[in-house]
Amino acid sequence: MTTPSRSLLLAALLAAAGAAASAPAARGQEAPGEEAGAGGGFHGLEGNAPYSTAKLQDGELVVTVVGSPDLSRESFSVEAEGLVLWFAPPSIDAGKREELLGRLLPGEEGREGPPPGEAPPPPARPAPFAGEQPLGPLAGARALPDSLKEYLGPVLHALYAEGEVVFRLGTGNIRCERLYVDFRRNLLLTGKVQMTVGVGNVAKGRSLPLVLRAERMRRDAAGSLVLEDASFGTCDFGEPHWRFQSSEIRITGEEDHVSFTAYHNVPKLGEVPLFYFPVLGGRSDLSARPLRSASYRSSGRFGQEVDLLWADDIAWRGSRWGEWRLRTDVKSDRGPGVGPELQYDYGDYEGELRTYWQKDNADTDDFDGSPVPRDDRGRVRWEHRQKLSAKWTLDLSLFDFSDRNYQQEYEKEEAQEDRDPETYATLRFRDGTDWAALTVKPRLDSFRTETTELPDGTFRRIGAEGPGGGTLWGMLDAVTWSADARAGAYEREFDEDLGRRGDRELRQDAVGRMEGVKWLGPVSVAPFVLAGGTLWQGLEATPGEDGDRARGDLAAGVRAAVEARREFPGAESGFFDFRGLRHLSMVEALAYDRFAVTQDPLGPGAVDRTDDLAELKAFALRFRNRLQAERGGRRVDWIDLEVRAHWFPGGLDPAASPLRFKEEGLEEARFSDFRGEEKYRGSPLRGEWGPYEGDLRVWARENLYLLGEAEYDPYEGVTRTSAVGARWFVIPKASLYAGNRRIAGDSNIYTLAADWAVSEKWLLHLSQQTDFRRDEGLRTEFGFRRVWHDFVLEFDVEYDGLQDDFSLRFSLVPSFLWESPTARKDLPKLDYEARRWYR
Repeated sequence: MTTPSRSLLLAALLAAAGAAASAPAARGQEAPGEEAGAGGGFHGLEGNAPYSTAKLQDGELVVTVVGSPDLSRESFSVEAEGLVLWFAPPSIDAGKREELLGRLLPGEEGREGPPPGEAPPPPARPAPFAGEQPLGPLAGARALPDSLKEYLGPVLHALYAEGEVVFRLGTGNIRCERLYVDFRRNLLLTGKVQMTVGVGNVAKGRSLPLVLRAERMRRDAAGSLVLEDASFGTCDFGEPHWRFQSSEIRITGEEDHVSFTAYHNVPKLGEVPLFYFPVLGGRSDLSARPLRSASYRSSGRFGQEVDLLWADDIAWRGSRWGEWRLRTDVKSDRGPGVGPELQYDYGDYEGELRTYWQKDNADTDDFDGSPVPRDDRGRVRWEHRQKLSAKWTLDLSLFDFSDRNYQQEYEKEEAQEDRDPETYATLRFRDGTDWAALTVKPRLDSFRTETTELPDGTFRRIGAEGPGGGTLWGMLDAVTWSADARAGAYEREFDEDLGRRGDRELRQDAVGRMEGVKWLGPVSVAPFVLAGGTLWQGLEATPGEDGDRARGDLAAGVRAAVEARREFPGAESGFFDFRGLRHLSMVEALAYDRFAVTQDPLGPGAVDRTDDLAELKAFALRFRNRLQAERGGRRVDWIDLEVRAHWFPGGLDPAASPLRFKEEGLEEARFSDFRGEEKYRGSPLRGEWGPYEGDLRVWARENLYLLGEAEYDPYEGVTRTSAVGARWFVIPKASLYAGNRRIAGDSNIYTLAADWAVSEKWLLHLSQQTDFRRDEGLRTEFGFRRVWHDFVLEFDVEYDGLQDDFSLRFSLVPSFLWESPTARKDLPKLDYEARRWYR
């Protein structure tokens, strides 16, 4: 920053002297005089003033500055080719004033530097006017500090500028040809002007500049800034590629925000008019662009579709509480739709509410060709988690659909990939190894088959220290025990179209397990025993039968394992990004015998949570080989290979439960000793050996993951299932996935997905899934993104081969809301997704 000229120092000196003389001594200001202003004064300006003159006129100090000066103080600054500034008169005696003028302003013949030329003539001064805060609509209301309010008006009365003027005050700035501002009277006049107002809320963490242009701007008697023959938009190019053209824009300052109203508005793309809006308005404390995206889609399922997504942050007590969203669309083959949504994450709670209503004028649903059940269709989905304390949590879930087809027709990905829709309230407790829950799960939709829980209580204790302080009769080195109990009232309610009456029962389950460990040199031997029981009351499955039933089961076994490891601290690789290796090999053998299961004459009931238990003998052998590497200051599994084999001497019966699934909890205690039984109970084995299984995971580099897995049937001599794949993230340029999954006699599916940032403005997306066994494409997606200054254009083509549905979509997203899918800051998210897939 250059030193101001002597004339400017004089102006600051005299202005500061006057301000100091009139201020209370308690403010800590010095007495007026030359020493008080030697550094620019208490209320002086800083900046560059190449050449200036000063004179006393009509009781004010008038300073003329030429040579493209720039002057500033806190959040106030002005740049121009020439300036005239009016300061408060100095409060010093006439003799002292003449002495200062004689010393710092020599005669014309002794003046240093180039002649100033003809200074801009100051305009006529208006009559005095009771002042308000300085130019509130421009300054951003509360944006001005008190010290600046004490300077603009009391010390610096007014200024006139011309020639490439840049004027900043608070959070607003003006670019114009010429400008006159009177800070005491809050007057402002400009020629051709460009003005920027920050639109946004500090509490929401973002702000967007709104650029206004006009042929003239003035401040009216009501305190508003009035722009005539104006335009506004968010493009700050010299020639904006889009804008709203308006006859007049009025900006009004409020206590903590500014509002603007525009009249007779025509949105223009270049010079092409698009529409007409009589009046538009907004506020600076609202979100800059509530319209998040606009898209067009054409598909065989819905016809021509136009979607608009509106959204904004919600602030609460100075911070972001959440976000509201509103989806509005029109489908030519169906009708209009609207979907209010709410997402929140604040303090000890978080959740999301999604609703949607659709007017459906079609006759049939495309996904299965069934008749459309009703004209008014929709859904409500609400999920909420409340952390009550360090140990207590409340989870709420609500799913409600207008009809049985809605989710599969309108929310296809949700129906195929998300969890089953359930409505429940669960109160959870966790303290160390203890876990408990109380759940109420009703059924809202009569067209869905569900098991209700009214209520259901669960208690678990896992891995607690066993008797004798961890030993049992001196034979074991350590003993742990676990317990799992569950009880509740249950009803299996069937789809109303099935015409079946649901079964109701009270049921109690309990499973206890004790496990020890004994070290025999490098070999760990872990015997275990478990006992389980189930009671039913009020069973209504078979008329005339006694509803009370009971079943018990006993099992025991032993697991033996040996592990070897070796360190290679000197091993390192720059390509694979690691320093130091550890090799671990482990062999584990299991013998398991469920030797007693009491017979239940009715078999499993319709509301059973478990498979039909049967007496069973099983042996398993597992081998795991790992190479661990030091990477980024942590130890990771670089290469992880595991193979398994199962032998069932007495065979393995197929599952008999009508539900055909196994839940966590009680069933974990019964089935967690080995992998494989639950996998093969759905289909009988040809012999006593289960398929041989193998899994390979390779975290080759920080951004490269490899997968391999297979199951080999020794009787058929074929690989039942296999999968290979790779995920590669080249941040910020590209992400790539390639994989193949085969199921013997069913499919041979190849999948390729890629995102590629060709440049900062162009991004491509490709996804292809093909079943080569049936020689058909299952799914094809292609899209590109074009990033502009204000908007991002997204174009996608999608073909669903399973439903023979082709769709074409265009979408516009505001650029400040859009982020590249391969942006560097998204690496942790991408990495998390890859690790989840990797596991």
